[in-house]
Amino acid sequence: MKDFKLICQNKKPPVLTKADFGCLSGVPTLNVTAGCSLGCLYCYARSYPQAPPPDAVVLYPNLPELIVQKLDNPRARTRPAEVVFNTSSDCFQPIPEVLNVTMAAMTALLERGVRLSFLTKGVVPDRFVRLFATQPDRISARIGLVCLDEDYTRIFEPGAAGPRERLDNLVRLQTAGVKVGVRLDPIIPFVTDGERQLTRLCQTLADLGLKEITASYLHLRPGLIPLLDRDLPPLFKQLLFSSFPGRSFQKIGGRTRARLAPAPLRAKGYERLKRIASQWGLSVKICRCKNPDLPGDLCLSSLRASSSGRTNQPLPLFPC
Repeated sequence: MKDFKLICQNKKPPVLTKADFGCLSGVPTLNVTAGCSLGCLYCYARSYPQAPPPDAVVLYPNLPELIVQKLDNPRARTRPAEVVFNTSSDCFQPIPEVLNVTMAAMTALLERGVRLSFLTKGVVPDRFVRLFATQPDRISARIGLVCLDEDYTRIFEPGAAGPRERLDNLVRLQTAGVKVGVRLDPIIPFVTDGERQLTRLCQTLADLGLKEITASYLHLRPGLIPLLDRDLPPLFKQLLFSSFPGRSFQKIGGRTRARLAPAPLRAKGYERLKRIASQWGLSVKICRCKNPDLPGDLCLSSLRASSSGRTNQPLPLFPC
């Protein structure tokens, strides 16, 4: 992983901002940093106007103090039941200062009876697993994993944990009694949605005791397109952009404008994933936020809905 410049900058209140998009609408969210050292090429947060330079991460060291002030305020009318981490970053970046602030923030929330939900593509250190084991019923953990091939991770998720490390996260968290799910997001057409890839992934997850996965195909926000054009190797750039014909954008998850892969392609891909997953005893939830033109589910752990989905047999580039 390349070196990142760490910029410490105190955050101004409010500390817990309620999301206004998709499944998270109305739920308090928290990002320990602006910018992210995992450097996933498809991450839409890279295109935020206020995003730090690509080689920098802004850490908010006063987050734990702000959390304590907010939750211990006698004038506060209510206390949040749940806080969702990592809507535009990852709190398990392999940077000691980031991990220390994350530990302090999560401890402060748990000590005050607040449930934690997080999605990560990093390594969850053992000290966090020990913390979660003290209140496993208050933890909802999701591991982002779309492919077991190391080459995919190296190209598309250069700073993230490798597939084996993420599988190890699942094992250690489940052993600690934590409810764990896997999120296949973003599935990239003709790159990670092949029959063999999905079969190997589903079989592996089922062998580890998983029962449910959540999935969604990649969507392209306007600001992300020039970054992908700049950063992707030529072959993958050609494959990816050929999967998003046309120039129109539509709203997804509320106010977000994005370009989606054609609905028939996505529908057939979801159908393939569901068929394969069912062979290994896995159920599949399709994120409704990112598929407004298809049947889908509310993908936040505390919410439930029913779904169905349908999708072109891709040529897998990473034959996992």
